[in-house]
Amino acid sequence: MKQGIVDDLKKARKELLSVTEGLTGDLRITKKWSLKDVLSHIIGWDYHTVRAIEECLKGKRPFYFDLNWDVLNEEEVQKRRKLSFNDVLKELEQSHEVLLDLVSNLPEDRLTEYHGHRWKRYKITPQSMLQAAIDHDFFHVQKIQEAANQQ
Repeated sequence: MKQGIVDDLKKARKELLSVTEGLTGDLRITKKWSLKDVLSHIIGWDYHTVRAIEECLKGKRPFYFDLNWDVLNEEEVQKRRKLSFNDVLKELEQSHEVLLDLVSNLPEDRLTEYHGHRWKRYKITPQSMLQAAIDHDFFHVQKIQEAANQQ
C-alpha cells in the first residue's frame, strides 16, 4: 500500500511538471491565477499536507479543516509572489520531496490510522490526505492543459 501511494504521488507530480514544460509562469490558468500562482498554491498544500498528517498521527484534527481555504491559498501565492518562475519550480520539487520523505519514513500501518476526525463525510487518515494530494495534482494538470490549449 505505501509503495503504491509513493508511486502515485511521484506519477502525479511528474505529470504536473511535464505539463508545465515550455510554458511561462505568467500563463493565465484562472481569471485570478497564473501558472506560477497555481504552482505556488500546490507548494503550500504539500507543506500543509505534511503538517496535517503529523497532527493526525498525534490524534489531533488537521489544522486546515478549520481555516478558510481561499485565504490559505492566497497566503501561499503571496509568499512566492517575488520568486522567479524557475525558483517556484525548484520549490515545487523540494516541497514534494518533503512529502515523499514523510511517507517513506512512516510505518505502513500508520497510513490507515483513524482518530475519529472527519471532513464532511470522509474519515481522515494519512492515506486519505495523501490521496487528496494526488488528486489535487491531477486536477491542476487538467486545468493547466486546458489553459495551455487555449493560448
